Amino acid sequence: MEKLRSNDISETQYGFDKTSGRQKGLTLVELLVSIAVTMVLMLAIGSTMLIATHAFPDVNGPANVIIVASEAAEQLAAELQYAVTFTERTANAVEFTVADRNADEAPETIRYEWSGTAGDPLTRQYNGASIVAVLDSVQEFNLSYDIETILATYYLRTVQIKIRTGNDQQSAVYTGTNVLNKPEVTP
Repeated sequence: MEKLRSNDISETQYGFDKTSGRQKGLTLVELLVSIAVTMVLMLAIGSTMLIATHAFPDVNGPANVIIVASEAAEQLAAELQYAVTFTERTANAVEFTVADRNADEAPETIRYEWSGTAGDPLTRQYNGASIVAVLDSVQEFNLSYDIETILATYYLRTVQIKIRTGNDQQSAVYTGTNVLNKPEVTP
């Protein structure tokens, strides 16, 4: 075997063909094909992203409206669960006290109210502070109270909550809670 010399390296090294004197590269057809393939891939990625954005739920869609109404109903139920006294119990409003939460040695007063007009918000007031909308655009809000009688004394046992935010009955949320302290109430 004879030894290779340094100038015996491939003639097409570094993209240059020494025999023809031309530099190797892409032809116009190869370039157009690669651009076309790239465009098809970009269209596929764009279509995938468009389809994916439609998969996200609409903020004002029925599913999200029910979730927001459920959160409001659960908040109300959680606070009613620890009620000690009730100062108002109607179908559209409830005012009650719970044990001291802020270490001022006084019970906290909580009030939920809906005006009864479709589209008005469900509001919450805490210790007489400013009224805050808990849920916007309520179509129906109804509270029902289960009272237990023991030896001619009336005790509030459970509260049932219905909140409807959409125009159909499928958008209604139903929940209830046991009032743990069973406060004494008037019938």
